Amino acid sequence: MFVESPTDAQTYSGLYRVLKSRLNSECSLEFIATGTRSQTGQETNTGCDAVKRLVGDLARSGNTSVFGLLDWDQKHQPSDRIFVLAHDRRDGLENVLLDPLLVAALICHRFSDLKEAIGIAADVSYLEFFALSPSDLQDVVTKVCEAVFGTPAVDTFESVYLGGLRLQIDGRYKTMDDHKLEAEVLRAFPAFNAIARQGKPGLLMEYIVNTILLVQKDFTPTEVVDVLKSMLDEPAH
Repeated sequence: MFVESPTDAQTYSGLYRVLKSRLNSECSLEFIATGTRSQTGQETNTGCDAVKRLVGDLARSGNTSVFGLLDWDQKHQPSDRIFVLAHDRRDGLENVLLDPLLVAALICHRFSDLKEAIGIAADVSYLEFFALSPSDLQDVVTKVCEAVFGTPAVDTFESVYLGGLRLQIDGRYKTMDDHKLEAEVLRAFPAFNAIARQGKPGLLMEYIVNTILLVQKDFTPTEVVDVLKSMLDEPAH
């Protein structure tokens, strides 16, 4: 499965490892990056066009098990060999993994001094946060969204999670450019730069996958599970 960058390959590989036990498939997935990443984190020869080109070239050469995975980016459409994450739902991978529920969980896990700012009582532990009622979690994610965007939501959409939880989140989580959204999250919560190292690609998402979702798979947005299942169910052709 070709993806748009080394960052995406590493993040999707982590997601697959974390969620594999919930996917109930005898098949397996391997994520391969287009382009390369330098020692400074700079990525080259990446992107959707590179994925489409590689997949097309290999398929024409007779490879029957090669596919590609793209961000929606508010324009990409699924096709015979191309899957699209969160199609018509969220702009890109950051919009999914920086979901306000996961941002709140990250705050409980590592930045407890920020809990009260998003409506979580100071004495609520990390594991207790997972057991909060849906109405309490709704209040928290609303405050996270207001911190990220600076203003209340004009419209919302339903975010559904693997465990069945459903929350209303700011519509800008659907439409904002994925990289701009990550920048807004880091602006709202600058303490996260201790993980992101001043915006180095993918580090914040990888941390959420390998710490938050590893412990609480039920908080995974269903867009991730849906695309992984679709890929596993696709026959070679």
